[in-house]
Amino acid sequence: MMYLFDAVIPAMVEQGSGQFVGVASAAGLRGLPTAGPYSASKAAMQAFLESSRIELKPYGVGVTIVNPGFVATAMTDKNRFRMPFLMQPDKAARIIAEGIERRARLIEFPKRMSLLMRFVRLVPDALYDRVTVPFGRRKAKS
Repeated sequence: MMYLFDAVIPAMVEQGSGQFVGVASAAGLRGLPTAGPYSASKAAMQAFLESSRIELKPYGVGVTIVNPGFVATAMTDKNRFRMPFLMQPDKAARIIAEGIERRARLIEFPKRMSLLMRFVRLVPDALYDRVTVPFGRRKAKS
C-alpha cells in the first residue's frame, strides 16, 4: 500500500483531485489474540491513512479507509476458528464500491462486526485481558 501511495499521491496533489482507497481491517481496531502482527499492521495502515486524509484534504485529495471484517476468501478458508459475521465477497465488494462512490472517509463492514470491534476498543484493558487470555495461548516453537 505504501508503494502505491507514494506512486500516485504526487499526481493527485498536482491535479488537485483524486481519491486513495486503502484496505486495512477491523482487526486493526484492537490487538487480537494470536494475531499480533496482523492486527499491528492493520492498525498502522489505519493510522497512516487517517493522517494522510487530514493532510491531503486541502489539496482536494480524498482518502478512504476500508475496514472489512471476515470475508469468505482463500485467506479466510485457512482459518481454524469460527469467524463471526462472515460475509460473502460479492456483498463486501458492493459495500466497498458504494462507499468509494460516495467518497466515504471510512467503510466498515459487516456493521455488527464494526460495532463489536468499536465497543471492544472501549473495554478497559484489565477486562479485555481477562476475557481474551484463554484465546491467546501461543504454542512455543521447539
